Amino acid sequence: FTSSGLKNPGQWIMINLLNKNKQVDLGIKAFDLYAQTNKNASLHIIGDGPERPALEELIQSLPSGDRIKMYGEKHVDQWLSILQSSIGLLCMSRFETFGVVVLEALACNVPVISLDNMGISDMVSPEDIVLLPSDSDAASVANAMSSLGADQKSLSSLRERLFSKFNYPLIADVYMQIYQEAIKKFTH
Repeated sequence: FTSSGLKNPGQWIMINLLNKNKQVDLGIKAFDLYAQTNKNASLHIIGDGPERPALEELIQSLPSGDRIKMYGEKHVDQWLSILQSSIGLLCMSRFETFGVVVLEALACNVPVISLDNMGISDMVSPEDIVLLPSDSDAASVANAMSSLGADQKSLSSLRERLFSKFNYPLIADVYMQIYQEAIKKFTH
């Protein structure tokens, strides 16, 4: 997960399990508002789940529906270039335990707009992303999208800080510690 350096103007991405908690419908509605004033706007949705039929129906009903593409469940190799070329990632989850996709986006120098869903603010500082109140509506998200699109900033120092906090050896070591504690607890 690195920056490609090339961004498609107005291109946004959501990478989610398509369930009610992820509130992909909120992201779609916000994009529709954003797209009204951004003619180059597009939204790419990666993922699958029980909400997919309802989301497809919502997309078909919107004026910007032809600029929203749903890919279904794909391997990272099939969507990484879309992420790298996006100007922002939307994370609209009501609750998030550990937002891996947020870290992936930030590692690619892709800014993130997220609802304050507890898990994200545990990983990054509020100044590192656009953190909206958890009860934000589509208009609030669309306004944040417009503001973020106008204020693209470099995230390279954030990438370095995240890498030092979440790199593979550190995370693997934590998993091994938890595993060893579990073994001790259940074998004695």
